[in-house]
Amino acid sequence: ATITRQEFAQGQTAVPWAPKAYLRHDRTAAASSATTVLEQRVNSVDPHLGATVTVSVWLRAGAAKIFAIDFLQHFGRGGSPDVSIASQPISVSTSWSKFALTFTLPSTSGKTTGEDDYLSVRIREESQISVFRLDIALFKLERGSTATEFVREKNQQIIDECLYYYQRIDASGNILFNFAIGSIQTANSFEALLFYTWKRRFPT
Repeated sequence: ATITRQEFAQGQTAVPWAPKAYLRHDRTAAASSATTVLEQRVNSVDPHLGATVTVSVWLRAGAAKIFAIDFLQHFGRGGSPDVSIASQPISVSTSWSKFALTFTLPSTSGKTTGEDDYLSVRIREESQISVFRLDIALFKLERGSTATEFVREKNQQIIDECLYYYQRIDASGNILFNFAIGSIQTANSFEALLFYTWKRRFPT
C-alpha cells in the first residue's frame, strides 16, 4: 500500500473550504484480514474519559466500498489492557461525501495508565477484504454530538504543535535544524542539540 499527498484542482467545489490537498491510501494487494487504513493518535486517554465526541471527514473511494470508524484507548506501557470502542460502518462511494459519526468514549475509572498512553481514532477496512483506493480530506475530531465546520489553523501553529512530538535534525538546511559545535580536543567534537520546545517525553 502507498500513502501519498494529492492536490485538489484549482476552483473545485466538491469539498468545501478550498482545501489544497488530500491524503490518498492506495492498496494494490488484498490483505488477509481487516486492517487499519488510517490512524490518528491523540495524546493521553484521561482528558477524554466518558466524553461524547464527533468525527467528521470527507471521503471518496476508487470503487464503492464499506469502511468503518472506531476508537482505541491505549493505556501505555505497564498500563491496563487496550479498550476498543465499537466501530460504525460507512459506505463510501466514488464521489466526495461528508461523514459525521458520534461516539461515547468509556470512562477510564479503575484503569492504570502507563507511559505513552493515547486515544486512537481509526478508519478501518471491516469487510470486503480487497484492493482499494481511499481519498481522505478535512478529517476532524471534536467534543460534543455536533459536527462543526472545519477550521484551518495557521501553518505556524501546526508546526509548533508538531514540534512537541517530533523534530528532525540533519545537515540539509531544514528549517527545523539547529545545533552548535565546540571542540576541546583535536580528535573529538561535541555537539549541543537545541530543541525548539519541550518534547512529549525524554528521548530513549
